Amino acid sequence: MLYYSQDFTSQYIDDFNTLPFNQDTLVRHVERLVMVSAPWQEWFLNVRRVYRWEDPQKTGKWLAIMLTVWYYNHMVTFLYSYLIFVTVRRRFRPESIDEIRLSYERAISRGAQALRLSELISKHGNDKWLDPLLDEIGPIVQLQIGDLADLLEIYQNCYDWKDPWMTTCTLIFLITCILVGHFTSMEFSVKILEWIGILYFFFSRPISSLYPKFRHTVSPIKWTVWDIPTHAEWAFRYLRSEAQNARATIVGHRLPVITKTTSTGEKAATGYDSDDSAASYETASSSTSAIGGEGILSFRCRWHSSLGRLVLFGSGLRFSSSFPGHGERWSRSYMELVEIRKQSSESRMGRAATMEVLQFHWTDGTITELVASRGCRDEMFNCVLGFSGLKWQALQPPGDGLKTKHKREKEEGGNGTAQ
Repeated sequence: MLYYSQDFTSQYIDDFNTLPFNQDTLVRHVERLVMVSAPWQEWFLNVRRVYRWEDPQKTGKWLAIMLTVWYYNHMVTFLYSYLIFVTVRRRFRPESIDEIRLSYERAISRGAQALRLSELISKHGNDKWLDPLLDEIGPIVQLQIGDLADLLEIYQNCYDWKDPWMTTCTLIFLITCILVGHFTSMEFSVKILEWIGILYFFFSRPISSLYPKFRHTVSPIKWTVWDIPTHAEWAFRYLRSEAQNARATIVGHRLPVITKTTSTGEKAATGYDSDDSAASYETASSSTSAIGGEGILSFRCRWHSSLGRLVLFGSGLRFSSSFPGHGERWSRSYMELVEIRKQSSESRMGRAATMEVLQFHWTDGTITELVASRGCRDEMFNCVLGFSGLKWQALQPPGDGLKTKHKREKEEGGNGTAQ
């Protein structure tokens, strides 16, 4: 068979198996891919304008067409017909001179944003187009990769029964789908899937595109695994469960005093003697009511220029100065917390390089910053998450836009926001 077919298959047989990696070859292949995908990029931009309702009349027309095709069960036939139509139309209506001129003007104009990725190559040259390409697609790709990682973590935690009740609900949903597919016709099942696709494209997709912060609430995929946590969310739940059990134990013992586990001396006076968590906070073996204002835990830290302790109690947290006569400087309820953020402190205002910052964002818009050693800061972060009893969500670290090779800023993550 190989002998008789060699005349028309030889051109598709490579003269090698696997070549060694070459970065220039890879960049050249990516460049070819970007250039040849120009029509697809234009088509995708047109589709994007449709589902974003940028032209309501055009989007409404497409919605009416899709509903009509769906009603008469000709969805697949319509897709094939549309593919044939656009291919034949290209034969009799090629790209006009005006379209070519507009593409060229976008490529040479440094103030204009290139609408096609291929124009970036013409605009910046063969050796300098990669960074602008990342600037163009970086935010979208970063968001999609993050969502994909979250989804895979959710599937893994669903499989591992991290939340038994929600995993059971997901299985009930899948069993329901199996029963619907078994007791109804194939036509009905396909029609349901097509209906879901239409609703997603014309209603869910525009919301997730125009308002990305709400993208999970309108995602059909997210609905099937609703409230199953990611790894970070499960860690928050575990911290909260352990802290609530510890607080219940503290309340149950009713011991009379708060026992300090901190070391004393010159280093303890500065508040930055060690990263050891056991030497950086107090534990309440007492239980003076964990519902009241008596402390459960306290941590050495600095607020502005004042040395003192962050004290956690049953319903909130407060900062008490270590200087005699100053006492309590502020007190807040857990219900006022909106966001907790870890940040690396800069070497300024006398802060040591090993010091780290913990930010508290409140409902009134104010921000409180506490400076402590890394170990103490992480203990404060975890304990506030746990003892607050609130539901938390992991956030991406804030940024100042795109980080190109000319401007790289190191930023530490580890943020939490209360819901």
